[in-house]
Amino acid sequence: MLHNECVYVIAVINNGGPDRRALYKLTAQHSQNNHALLQEGTPHIDSVENKKLKYYKFTLMEDNDKISNVTFEISPLHGDADLYISRNESQKFPTRDSCEQKSQRIGNLVDHLMFTRKPNDTTVILNGTYYIGVYGYSFTTFSLLVSVHRSKATKQEKVQNFASVLYEGFPHTKRLHNELDMFFGYFQVDIAENDD
Repeated sequence: MLHNECVYVIAVINNGGPDRRALYKLTAQHSQNNHALLQEGTPHIDSVENKKLKYYKFTLMEDNDKISNVTFEISPLHGDADLYISRNESQKFPTRDSCEQKSQRIGNLVDHLMFTRKPNDTTVILNGTYYIGVYGYSFTTFSLLVSVHRSKATKQEKVQNFASVLYEGFPHTKRLHNELDMFFGYFQVDIAENDD
């Protein structure tokens, strides 16, 4: 049976003796030729190396007339990263010079990129596949979140479909765009029952 798995073993040996410290840095990486999948409303916690790009993909299959906007939010937890997004099949690996939208904020601030459609506008297509690139200006740990706002959703549907998972210790920043916009988040706490 043929396996495609490959294991590398790396040894670091200090030849200076027990009284001498050895300082080193190990970095393992491979060339990424695919996209990690993003899920609506679930923050994706990841990291990107200095001066490198990481790629993601988000596909929205539902009817275009139900969607009012699609928002991509990057929250740097450490470092500085930018978003590059394309919906074009020929730009599956977006870069700063080859994308439909890109980050405008400088530094380690939360950034949002939004694709919007006005009600009854049939010329703007929001469903389909989005290709996302995250570029690290330094080694960066970040949270990437996709939110889809539906124009005909009830409050109950918004809570069920748009609620973001909140993780302990990871900040979640959200910008409300108008007085009708809402944010829903949830977290889970496991409470052990006392056997007394």
